[in-house]
Amino acid sequence: MSRSASFRFPGLLAVVLLSGCAGGGFVGVGSGGVGIVSGGGAGVQNDTAGVSAATLQARLGQPSGVYPLPNGGQRLQYSQMPAGSQVWNYDFDNAGRLVNQDQALRYANFNLIVLGQTRQEEIMRNFGRPMRVVRVARFDGPIWDYKFNDINNPRIISIHIDPAGVVQRIVYTDIDRRRLFGPD
Repeated sequence: MSRSASFRFPGLLAVVLLSGCAGGGFVGVGSGGVGIVSGGGAGVQNDTAGVSAATLQARLGQPSGVYPLPNGGQRLQYSQMPAGSQVWNYDFDNAGRLVNQDQALRYANFNLIVLGQTRQEEIMRNFGRPMRVVRVARFDGPIWDYKFNDINNPRIISIHIDPAGVVQRIVYTDIDRRRLFGPD
């Protein structure tokens, strides 16, 4: 018997969990059952396109944040902060239909931050409440930290916001995996 054939999983739940992990998705268990949200890129999956905000909230529960969008729609945000490393944004058009979903804490979104121009309100709308807010002597203003995963490497993006509420600096830091998981 081959090694792969010797592993058998009872029930559909194991298949659902594994398919979500293999596809880079986020597997969540809520009051509505098990759900998979695909990872990485923006866009809406075929099974969720056009879903209403009420339907999404029935599946996922109360959002951690609700933000108006420039086009008249609204964003429902589901954050795993402070312990997790994902923030999911679900954007609805002005008719209340889901038009976009995105895992926000990734480089493609971080690269949209323009130093000296991006305001803290945009950071909050795009990434939600930070994991922590710190202050240091060498910078006059709060530093918002977000934990995220760069492939399988845990990292922190520190966004320095001046007293006027404008982003002035971004610093990326690796998290020492030995501190998280112990020595190899």
